[in-house]
Amino acid sequence: MNVTRLADDTTLVESLRLAVPLHLADLLARPAADRDVTARWWAADAARAVGERGDLLQFVDANRNGAKRTRVANTFDQMARGLAALVVMHEPGVDVAGLHWCLRDKCDRCRPARPQPAVTLADINAQLEALDDDYRRLAGLPPYTPPPVEPSPPTPLPAPRRPVTVVNLPEVA
Repeated sequence: MNVTRLADDTTLVESLRLAVPLHLADLLARPAADRDVTARWWAADAARAVGERGDLLQFVDANRNGAKRTRVANTFDQMARGLAALVVMHEPGVDVAGLHWCLRDKCDRCRPARPQPAVTLADINAQLEALDDDYRRLAGLPPYTPPPVEPSPPTPLPAPRRPVTVVNLPEVA
């Protein structure tokens, strides 16, 4: 059996990085009295769900049917809501899988949980080209050279239209 740490599951960690702040914003938008009740309910619901079905998040089953996928999604959502509730209930914040969430405005520990700077398409293309070059080198393949692009023949322009002039001649009797 392949046992990994939660922090090593990048899909789960990145999903939490997105979902917990969304649930936290939803929770903070509620009135204070409702917020406390909802936070306690979310935390209890998350504890129950993760206790009963947490293994669905740990072990990937390639043959998941629709019902099992729904249970996985619901379990993840309940866990993310529970973490958001714990952030509200626990003053110093919550640390999970290398991520930290808290309610303080300026917190250096929250940095990994906050959105990272945008990556440009040029950066991604450069990284992909470097990976492709490394793969080809390791596989003993020659470097990739794109095929020559032949210019397409110019599209013929439609023949210019001649202006139509209407001439009304008087009738001759």
